[in-house]
Amino acid sequence: MNTAPPALTVCVLDDFQGIARERLEAAGLPDSVTLNVSPRHLTGGDLLDFLTPAHIVVAMRERTPLPRDLLQKLPHLQLVITTGMANAVIDPPEGVALSGTRIHPHPVTELTWALIFGLTKNLVTENRNIRTGQWQTTLGRSLHGATLGLVGVGNAGSAIASVARELGMTANGWSPNLTPERAADAGVTFVSREELFSTSTIVSLHLRLGPTTEGLITRDDIARMRPDSLFINTSRAELVDYAALVDALRDGRIAGAGLDVFPEEPTTDSQQDLVTMGNVLATPHIGFVTEDNYDMFFDDIADNLRGWYAGEHRRPIGG
Repeated sequence: MNTAPPALTVCVLDDFQGIARERLEAAGLPDSVTLNVSPRHLTGGDLLDFLTPAHIVVAMRERTPLPRDLLQKLPHLQLVITTGMANAVIDPPEGVALSGTRIHPHPVTELTWALIFGLTKNLVTENRNIRTGQWQTTLGRSLHGATLGLVGVGNAGSAIASVARELGMTANGWSPNLTPERAADAGVTFVSREELFSTSTIVSLHLRLGPTTEGLITRDDIARMRPDSLFINTSRAELVDYAALVDALRDGRIAGAGLDVFPEEPTTDSQQDLVTMGNVLATPHIGFVTEDNYDMFFDDIADNLRGWYAGEHRRPIGG
């Protein structure tokens, strides 16, 4: 006697582009899946109400924290799927599995350079000028001969350093675990923490968020930066003392910042002072948001769901 496949409810969070349902259905889901998709960011009671029916929760990167005390309130939960193979804001309780997906690292490298170019060439201001019938009003800055300070020289940092060298820049690096030998392998000069912040024309963060890196960039680090320097963060806001960064930007103690990540996302009214400053180029956490990454995400999410129906835990994280 044939047994019908279980009827499972899958809840997808933070579908800002409104594409999750179409892409998952195109990738092929079991017929007995009920797919609930939220196109907006949910918090508090709205988040709990949306997730309560879920057997499987799909999280888009770290847009919505899923702490253990929340997940324990979901009576049917079996599996959480996150895009990427690491997620610092998901803490599944005992008995709940966690799966991931593949992810391309190069879009973050590209966005980092987009922010650097946008700031040094005053692209927002000059684009606004030409749209409103004005002509050039600013002086751009050359990157040739400038010093790039990389906080973190992993895959992203190494790729960014490669571009810097092609532009005729000096690439220095520091992180708590970086060694001179590993830096040299990436074509980067290892320097002390103090030297990196005090000598860099541009400081760019490329670290994973974790217990040892949360709050790593302090008020003292930012105070060491040159008045003509730029601060770039396409990693995680929690790496930085953002109050200190806001103060430095507001007081003109550093020249500007390119930011793709924020303490609260989506940004709130309390952060408008930061994102609307004239010396800040802000983007809404789009570093990983590309066609090729989304193709990979939704293909792997659908494959993980099919595997779960077949009794397989595909692309497991931890455990």
